[in-house]
Amino acid sequence: VEPRVTPQLGRANARATFVPIAASAVQALAKAAVGLSIGSLAVLASALDSLLDCGLSTVNLFSIRKAEEPPDPEHPFGHGKAESLAVLLEGIVIAGSGTWLAIQGAAHVGRGREVSDYELGAAVMVFGLLLSFGVSRYLVRRADATGSRILRADSLHYAADVWTSGAILLAMGLQAATGERWIDPALSVAVALGIVWQVRPILRGAVDELMDRDLGGEERSEIERIVAGHAPDILDFHRLRTRRAGPQKTIDVHVVICRDRPFEEAHALVTRLEDAIRRQVPNADVMVHADPCSSAPLLCPGPHRSEAAAASLGAGRVYYESVEELPRDLRASLGADAQQAYVTAFNRAYGGGDSPEAAAAEALRLVAGGVTRSDLPHSRGRQTF
Repeated sequence: VEPRVTPQLGRANARATFVPIAASAVQALAKAAVGLSIGSLAVLASALDSLLDCGLSTVNLFSIRKAEEPPDPEHPFGHGKAESLAVLLEGIVIAGSGTWLAIQGAAHVGRGREVSDYELGAAVMVFGLLLSFGVSRYLVRRADATGSRILRADSLHYAADVWTSGAILLAMGLQAATGERWIDPALSVAVALGIVWQVRPILRGAVDELMDRDLGGEERSEIERIVAGHAPDILDFHRLRTRRAGPQKTIDVHVVICRDRPFEEAHALVTRLEDAIRRQVPNADVMVHADPCSSAPLLCPGPHRSEAAAASLGAGRVYYESVEELPRDLRASLGADAQQAYVTAFNRAYGGGDSPEAAAAEALRLVAGGVTRSDLPHSRGRQTF
């Protein structure tokens, strides 16, 4: 279960980024110095990777601080997408650096590259491997504790650094033992391609958040289960929309409540439902909109639409004002055009004196026969869609 995002957690996330910033800066300096001194392309590439890590972790620090800022008049939904933007930038840079490393390594495979001091190179890579492993595990623990996706993304490429360092160590050992100068650049190509492969889910997740992709999966199913669990007070629901912005989730849904319930009862029911969703889906901004049921037997035990309500629609008797008032199972089984035809046919039969059950049977018969809304006269009254 993800913990709730609080100012304290935001500050904890920000403090956590100082560890990778310091560690990657130290690694970049040490590897650059050693790589230049011994002439190892792989060590120099690893130094560049560490320098990029330092820059990206710095971006993460600023994005986390921005994301925890409260909503303001210009950003009424908060600043959570600052984290998504930082993750996207991080993924693009990592993919770009991996591609560059692969190209450079491939260019040196044919002619090889001589390394002057394998022991010194191995020592700095072991140092980097151990440091990256410690940073990765630290970030994973902080991500689990705070629910931060950006810390988890950061931990992924520090974990990739462990494999990078291990592969470079292997390359240096094999090259020292065999004298084959192509091994170092060849393994650097493999490592670079591995970096590009691992960054794919980072990019996909960031794009999904920026494009307001639905939460989907278990989270959406859990929301639907909670709403359905409030029956019979909640008669039906529709327009369930969800999205994520950094650690924050947004959920809004329309629920159908008996139109004869007092306003205070309806408000209390909506509040209980919002609280129930927040308890099961942490870090969620929940908005529940209450719609009155259209009338009696098919939707709720209340009376049919009043004469005053019908008169306001310009009709004698109206059952459904909108296709959104149709029962959920009926909406699921009919296409958009068929739903509109069903409402028109139902209201026409109901306005002519049929019972709701008889009107429903007539509407289903016509829709099954391929009748469209344009085929039906509207002399019985005006319907809105």
